[in-house]
Amino acid sequence: MSGDVHLVHLCSISDWLEARTTGSIEPASLQTQGFVHLSERKQVHIPANLLYRDQADLVLLSIDPLRVGAEIVWEDGDPPDPAGLQFPHLYGALPTGAVVGVQRYDMDDSGRFPQLH
Repeated sequence: MSGDVHLVHLCSISDWLEARTTGSIEPASLQTQGFVHLSERKQVHIPANLLYRDQADLVLLSIDPLRVGAEIVWEDGDPPDPAGLQFPHLYGALPTGAVVGVQRYDMDDSGRFPQLH
């Protein structure tokens, strides 16, 4: 994986605080779909605006892919992105030791999550 790809996981502040106690993030998607949803920083606004429009307590966890300890596969989103973008899926729990940064992710004044760079 290229060094210029910055992977992130989007979750609530409470999920992050719980993960710091348990040592890993295991969202419902790990049980229902078999993987943890990740994104590149530049594309995280897409799932954020589709799935989290009613949530105001989100954080972006910056992930070091070399520390996750499980396979990351680039696949179509669910639902598939109209432009054909693929998203990284982590086939295992996300260990807190792979998180190298945490930042709030808030909507802008128009009520949408902004695209990051």
